[in-house]
Amino acid sequence: CGDSGYMAPEYAMDGMVSFMQDVYSFGVLLLEIVSGRRNQRNFNLIAHAWKLFEENKCLKLLDPTVRDQCFLAELEQASTCIQVGLLCVQESPSQRPQMAVVIPMLSQHQVPWRPLRPVVCVPVSTPADLRDMKEDTSGNFEMIITDLEGR
Repeated sequence: CGDSGYMAPEYAMDGMVSFMQDVYSFGVLLLEIVSGRRNQRNFNLIAHAWKLFEENKCLKLLDPTVRDQCFLAELEQASTCIQVGLLCVQESPSQRPQMAVVIPMLSQHQVPWRPLRPVVCVPVSTPADLRDMKEDTSGNFEMIITDLEGR
């Protein structure tokens, strides 16, 4: 099994096992190292990193005690780590880079493509978003609540 914070979506939802699960876990670990924070149920590090990345503020993800001591080249390297981490946590295993590609990206500080929004970042604003309201023939409403659970 494993810690749910490192579990790839395909394993958590369907129990599908693949080598790309390790890539997903590596991406989470990379984001944790850069930020100095853990990906937990009460703090979604991946969603936080994505939000900052979309706002072009990804360096705000860095641990402030580390960020304040970095030179420009080190900040660029950290930015690369964040982008690679986000590539590694893509929803579909086919969208994640293989580890043989990840290592050169990290060492050459070049990310060849932009990450897509990871599945864990899909906004759900209120529980009402998960509800379907259906009117029966008597004019009464029936509420159906879908509750998704991982394995």
